[in-house]
Amino acid sequence: AKETTHNVIATGGINVKLVESAVGESGEKVPFRNLEDLMPGETVSKIPQVQNLGDAPAFVRAGVDLTATLADGTVVRVPDGLINANYNTIDWTSGGDGYFYYNDILKATALTEELFNTVTIAPELSKIYKDATFTMGVSAEAVQAANNGTSAITATGWPEE
Repeated sequence: AKETTHNVIATGGINVKLVESAVGESGEKVPFRNLEDLMPGETVSKIPQVQNLGDAPAFVRAGVDLTATLADGTVVRVPDGLINANYNTIDWTSGGDGYFYYNDILKATALTEELFNTVTIAPELSKIYKDATFTMGVSAEAVQAANNGTSAITATGWPEE
């Protein structure tokens, strides 16, 4: 005698979305919009958070990439100290690898705490940045939390660079 069965095993979905907002003129959160005509020394509101759109708890990390497109069209990486975000080091931890790791498991449909909430342009910008356009790219990644280490930093499965 012989019998065959087929079992279906489905995994939980991991899906995150980056949500960027800013503090509006009357103090409420509004969607972030690109800014123009900023001056050295100026501080602006920019609030990135990550939302779990999946149906499974996830570990989350975020990366920040700062570039400048100079007046002649050359794109350069912005040196440390020229554009400074006030990182939330209570809820996020720098992994020393270019990413900030969220300290809690992000439940389904939940939103992380703010990665940062303001960005300041250094007052001593060099003349090479005259008429430059700065880009602060924020990216978010997630991996399953179940059976995957004790924190986002110890979790495995992060995309390889």
